[in-house]
Amino acid sequence: MKIGIVDSGLGGIVVLKECIQQHKTAHFIYYGDYQHSPYGNKNDMQLKSYYQAAMSFFLKQNCDLVIVACNTLATIIDPTEKRCVTPIMAVQKKIIESSSSNLIVLATKRTIQSKVYDFQKCNLVACPRFVKKIEKNPQSDYHKVVCHYLKKYPNAKTIVLGCTHYQLLKETIQNHFLHPITIIDSSEELVRQLSFKNSPLKIDLYVTKLTRRIQKNIATLLKNESYQLQKIKKDEISSF
Repeated sequence: MKIGIVDSGLGGIVVLKECIQQHKTAHFIYYGDYQHSPYGNKNDMQLKSYYQAAMSFFLKQNCDLVIVACNTLATIIDPTEKRCVTPIMAVQKKIIESSSSNLIVLATKRTIQSKVYDFQKCNLVACPRFVKKIEKNPQSDYHKVVCHYLKKYPNAKTIVLGCTHYQLLKETIQNHFLHPITIIDSSEELVRQLSFKNSPLKIDLYVTKLTRRIQKNIATLLKNESYQLQKIKKDEISSF
């Protein structure tokens, strides 16, 4: 079973790790579009171009399924698209099922603008600093940046992580509040809905841009896993 995972950066690695933690294994082929990261400030035309490039790459890799590990990219995909699994419907379902009347949705600016999580009981908070901070160093101290976005919501009971990168902030977000909170994690919900027959774990990572920082950050998150990492050549995808 070959499964493609597309994201603009570490969010896709978070989802890959979540697959392993939920005991869902396959030959994972990760497409990290670092060349155009972050996706959160891009327009529809740009996002569609990046999506088409990723799908072209996965087609050449003969992937059986593609996980769109990016809430922002998922906003421009037809929900009836059978080739892909996205986090949006799973997260929407959890929001609807939540008994909380005070949900805080943390997401990128583009995801907020798309209104996919615009429910009456939700406060939508665009967090452009989060991804930049995470991509700079996934082991950063996130206390100040989390406080910056959540200080207006001291009584929040449920937090929705509307970006797969944000799982790396979960502990800091929990510690920010003086009371217990519920966290709806789009990475967990995305992987939970997956259903496929397990096959031996193999990890091939392809990126559109490769630097020492990218190598180090990926190694930090996948420190217990064996994987191959390489930069994609321009002629390997239809649009770059």
